[in-house]
Amino acid sequence: MRNKKKAIAIIIIMTACVVFIQCSKTFEKSDEQGAIGEEQAGIEKKKSLVAQGKEIFRFDTFGDEDFWSGLLHIDKAIAGMNNGGFGPGVSPATALA
Repeated sequence: MRNKKKAIAIIIIMTACVVFIQCSKTFEKSDEQGAIGEEQAGIEKKKSLVAQGKEIFRFDTFGDEDFWSGLLHIDKAIAGMNNGGFGPGVSPATALA
């Protein structure tokens, strides 16, 4: 009877050790995958920030149109008196030069 109790206790202890070891391996793998996922997310975020920066510097006027058209009325000066502006205007050839 005593040998059976020892055998059962040894089996339970060994099973607990095996379960513990297997669980720790699973956690290590999930941590590695989490780190890889976070790194990938960081790379994607950097790429999206670069794309946003390109978009802003290519197409955003930073309020310049309000200054040149609103305050200085440069659009009317370029159009000229014949086209609803003022002054002699700017010809297409001059504008391209």
